[in-house]
Amino acid sequence: PFIGLFGTVIGVMRAFKDLASAAGAGPGLVAVGISEALVCTAAGLLVAIPAVAAFNHFNQKIADFSEELGWMAEEVLDSLSERPHHS
Repeated sequence: PFIGLFGTVIGVMRAFKDLASAAGAGPGLVAVGISEALVCTAAGLLVAIPAVAAFNHFNQKIADFSEELGWMAEEVLDSLSERPHHS
């Protein structure tokens, strides 16, 4: 995802550089750099959105499993404390 952001910055820098270096530059000259920036942004989002969704999904799975494990441990400890002690 950060590669997409980096590409966005490079594309915008290129657009402004082209604009500054060309006298009387029109929108077409700037559009190339902006287009490059938007493609990089889209590529970064294409990677970032599924990655964040997967992270959240697995993070929730871990939290659910951890909670279930806590309940199981509590049940085991309760059953052990209820057993009669033989001396």
